[in-house]
Amino acid sequence: MVVRAYGSDDERPERARCRAVFAAHAPVVAELAAGMDDPAERASLRCAAGLV
Repeated sequence: MVVRAYGSDDERPERARCRAVFAAHAPVVAELAAGMDDPAERASLRCAAGLV
């Protein structure tokens, strides 16, 4: 599943909150990403959690 959000970060302040939650739970996010088949989706999730 790939989620695309349009608009700038200034227009979408919830993006910063989402990134903070992903980063706070980075070990769990890493496990979830490891189980994904699509390398692009795996990379996107790891990036959102600040793991790359």
